[in-house]
Amino acid sequence: MITILGVAIALVLVGDLSLPIPNLFGGLHFGVPLALLIPVAVAIVVAWGLGAGDPLVEAVASRPIRLLDTAYALAAATLMLVVGACIYALGMTTLVLSAGRNVLGYVGLMLVGRRILGTQA
Repeated sequence: MITILGVAIALVLVGDLSLPIPNLFGGLHFGVPLALLIPVAVAIVVAWGLGAGDPLVEAVASRPIRLLDTAYALAAATLMLVVGACIYALGMTTLVLSAGRNVLGYVGLMLVGRRILGTQA
């Protein structure tokens, strides 16, 4: 929750600021809006939270741990999307909807990577 609040504040403060990226094929540099990269912090914190448990204890748990982990990740990503929609409705910045979409993508990629590479990846 604190990370979502921090990302929301950062999105409002950053606004339309772009991060210059070098063009590897020559020509002019182009910029990626920083608001599209900041939401990766939510995926990092969710991945850290999912990897904090003891695998031996979770292996014998009677609860559906994988289902609960997926619900936690989806809830965090959806909450960030809702916060972004509220910021957009207030008219503070226009990139927050894209940032909310990116949170869903980053968390989804984190879940896929966690499944393929393991919990500690």
